[in-house]
Amino acid sequence: MSTTFLSLYQYAQRQYHNRSDPNAVAVCKESVNRALRRIAERDHPHFIKQGYINLVAAYSSGTVAVSEGGTTVSGTSCTWSSAMEGRYMKIEDEQVHFLLSTWASAAGFTFDGGAKWLNDAETAGEYVIYKDTYDLPTDFRTAGDLMEKTQLRGVTWLNDESEWYRKKMENYALTGAPQWACLAGDKLKLWPYETDLSVISFLYYYWPEDLSADDDPMDFPDNQIDLVRAAIRLEVAIERGKGAADAEAAFEKKQFQIEGAATNPHATFAIGGGGGGGLRTPEYTIGDDE
Repeated sequence: MSTTFLSLYQYAQRQYHNRSDPNAVAVCKESVNRALRRIAERDHPHFIKQGYINLVAAYSSGTVAVSEGGTTVSGTSCTWSSAMEGRYMKIEDEQVHFLLSTWASAAGFTFDGGAKWLNDAETAGEYVIYKDTYDLPTDFRTAGDLMEKTQLRGVTWLNDESEWYRKKMENYALTGAPQWACLAGDKLKLWPYETDLSVISFLYYYWPEDLSADDDPMDFPDNQIDLVRAAIRLEVAIERGKGAADAEAAFEKKQFQIEGAATNPHATFAIGGGGGGGLRTPEYTIGDDE
């Protein structure tokens, strides 16, 4: 039977030496959730899960019309929808790619941020609507060493979003499978954009969900309860302002024992689609660093 939130915060109350004061109970409950997050922050193997991102195929059917200085674009023989809001549009071979804001069936799209088409009017221009930024899972914390050991089939991982934007602007006309990627907050950014439907399968470290009800089960193996209790003792000691150094040393000792016994997990994830048609099966592996 899984350890419950009730038993965890009652343990914290015993460390806090106050079992009845309502404020103390609230503090002990917070200490339990902070303890689990502290363990997760150490990239504990338990807090790894598999995620998927469905990439969106680029769309270029029909032609577009936009006037000189125009802030909206309309389409002919196009099947557009509000689902395309937030994607980018490239018209002809222009370096400036417009972020699409509001979609209205008859009027087409409005360019985001008041952007204007400054070239001569287009009446039947070629275009492409694409997506290059994707939401990571809502409980995503970090990819940590998993991402460092990951290959997105030839993708170069960039350090930050500004470096990614520079690559995009320098290679604005490039198409095909993504060659550069970066993590920006809760987003995954890829360039070039995907031209075919595909799926990314990957591993990531997640945040444990906060416990709130007494019967909520602990999101951690029961056989490692000693590590959880050590983390709780540390959080309570920090809250009380007493014995924090000793509690931290005890926690680090428990954590070191776990880290020394665990196999370091590494991941690879693959991107489907690309040439040849159809989807390639997403794949991942966990194993020793060779």
